[in-house]
Amino acid sequence: MSFSHVEQFARVAEGAEHCVFHDPVRAVAVKATHVNRFGHSAFGEGVPATLLEYLDRLAMQNLLFGDDIRIEGVAFDEGQMEIITTQPWIVAHPDAPTASQPEIDAYFAEFGFRKVESQPSHSRDLAAGKADVCWVVGRGLAE
Repeated sequence: MSFSHVEQFARVAEGAEHCVFHDPVRAVAVKATHVNRFGHSAFGEGVPATLLEYLDRLAMQNLLFGDDIRIEGVAFDEGQMEIITTQPWIVAHPDAPTASQPEIDAYFAEFGFRKVESQPSHSRDLAAGKADVCWVVGRGLAE
């Protein structure tokens, strides 16, 4: 797959892990990792994730949350790599485009997660965007 593959879609956002594009024909978000970067590792503060960690996270999102993240392809040339994924495009509610904290809490609880107030700094930072709590899998899913 060519690095230019995503250029056919409208670019809508960029984050720490991906550039995000919208494909209205298929009603999906098309996401391209930054070249040779696959997000943050859960195994050390400031450590970049490996390709395998990134792919494991995608699989876990599909498994735990019923997401439909699919690998569309891999752009690779002379040691440079991007992973291209798709997932359903979700149109935000016009009156409430951002979920409230109670809505987020209820959503995670549906999947057997529970809030934990004290975790090592690195886990808390990764899981909750530097908040004072994080979510862990509760009884039943991981045991």
